[in-house]
Amino acid sequence: MKRESTDDKPWVSIHDKHGDPEGHIMGNEKGLKELRDRIDEALESGVGLCRNLDCDFNSVKLMEEDPRVTSEPMTIKGKAMSYGFLAIIAICLLIFGFGLLKLCEALNQ
Repeated sequence: MKRESTDDKPWVSIHDKHGDPEGHIMGNEKGLKELRDRIDEALESGVGLCRNLDCDFNSVKLMEEDPRVTSEPMTIKGKAMSYGFLAIIAICLLIFGFGLLKLCEALNQ
């Protein structure tokens, strides 16, 4: 099976595994042109899927609000799930501890 050269296939990378301190978007010419097309598509329809682009993401999406600063507080349901999960873990640990205690008592008799 012949592997495509990175020069033949459009590619873009936003995450540099070597820690690029400049924070560049990198890619070959075909990849950057394809990314530009996906950005144009997102500006027109709201989302541009990266089907023919080898990249670190699946799509380009138009967002009106910055999701990094508009975080919602945890709902009552979310809090209940969190505390319920912790309660289940605590009960399991108590049952395990009780079982160990009974095992030690049985072995010492």
